[in-house]
Amino acid sequence: MRYRSLLLRGCWGIRDPERPKLESFDMYVEEGVIREFGRVEADFVLDCEGMLALPALHNAHTHASMTLFRGHLDLVDLNGFLDRAWPAEAKLTDRDIYAGALLAAVEMALGGAASFMDFYMGLEEVARAAREVGLRAVLAWPVVDPEITTQKGDPVENARSFIRSVRGDPLVSGAVAPHSVYACSEETLLAAKEVADEESVPITMHLCETRHEVLDWLKEKGKTPVEWLREIGFLGPNLTAAHLVWLRRRDIALLAEAGVKGVHCPSSNMKLSSGMAPVRELLDAGVTVALGTDGAGSNNSLSMLTEMRTAALLAPLRRLRPSDLRPEEVLRMATVGSARAMGLDRVGKLEEGWRADVLLLDLSAPGMRPLHDPISNLVYAADSRAVKFLFVDGNPVVAHGRVVTVDLDRVISTFDSAYSSWVSRTFGGGDGA
Repeated sequence: MRYRSLLLRGCWGIRDPERPKLESFDMYVEEGVIREFGRVEADFVLDCEGMLALPALHNAHTHASMTLFRGHLDLVDLNGFLDRAWPAEAKLTDRDIYAGALLAAVEMALGGAASFMDFYMGLEEVARAAREVGLRAVLAWPVVDPEITTQKGDPVENARSFIRSVRGDPLVSGAVAPHSVYACSEETLLAAKEVADEESVPITMHLCETRHEVLDWLKEKGKTPVEWLREIGFLGPNLTAAHLVWLRRRDIALLAEAGVKGVHCPSSNMKLSSGMAPVRELLDAGVTVALGTDGAGSNNSLSMLTEMRTAALLAPLRRLRPSDLRPEEVLRMATVGSARAMGLDRVGKLEEGWRADVLLLDLSAPGMRPLHDPISNLVYAADSRAVKFLFVDGNPVVAHGRVVTVDLDRVISTFDSAYSSWVSRTFGGGDGA
């Protein structure tokens, strides 16, 4: 279902998460763009009474197809996770990747997300799934050193080819994803950066996720990973670094100086016992901080509403200060912060000339009452049951609490069939890792 023009009438909510205030407005959308406020006619008019209107959420770091791994990688740290995941990933087919990403896109939509930044293999299949559901997708081609890759050809040049193949797509765009400092040499990292710079796309990686990563780098290089990346000329404003858990003060200053964006993944960091990211310190230094779920293998939820709650509840524990991360800041991270980290232009606010990615929450959902502080309710109490409508580019993806772009029964049957086949190939018929 697509509309040339759309009027959201009688809205009450937040237009700009950077200056969050509750206001009433009528919003007119044409060809996927917010054109004006106050217009009274459109091809389709939706009465928004009883709903909270806000910019849709954006998942700035995930591995969508890893819905297949949900429940298979529990009770391990990151090293144990990778030891189990990488061999099992080698058994994935295009069919598996598509099925896993299709389920993930539905789950993310029901959790309030209009877009996601994916970091995985088989991105052509992830793109197909995203288009079917109607979500935006920034798909970052994975890059590791040539001697350990399972890709055919050079991963860096494969990344360039993929980026060019999706250029001009209304929903899907490309990026480059060198995995980490421990999986990419200096030569590989700089080659990946060259592609990102030449193609004007984001570059994303896992960085300072665990204490072991930082200590091993200090032992090998005499520098932290951040210090080393700065020394080789890798840091820059198009870099989006996921996790950023183990940082020194100088690391934070270097990230801020270079304009690097960070993605906070609190649920994954907790589950893998990686630690607590210094979100308050990053924000105070001027670093743009986004929010991401990571994959379903290490979260295990893909709901951005849940991830906002987790981020808000975890933050006070780091310095034992209950006001270290306010609900308004968490909302900013999940909207405009994530959009910037993903390289999305004019996304993350409800303003004239911006893309119409809109989330409408049901104010009659139990977690949304009382109406004393809707932003507090949104961050601390809302869940997928409150998602009434989700529009991406002005087109409905969720309506009346249901995904309307794909048949959910088909999504589940497609997933179950692929999962059964993958488990049989990977674990010899047993349903366990």
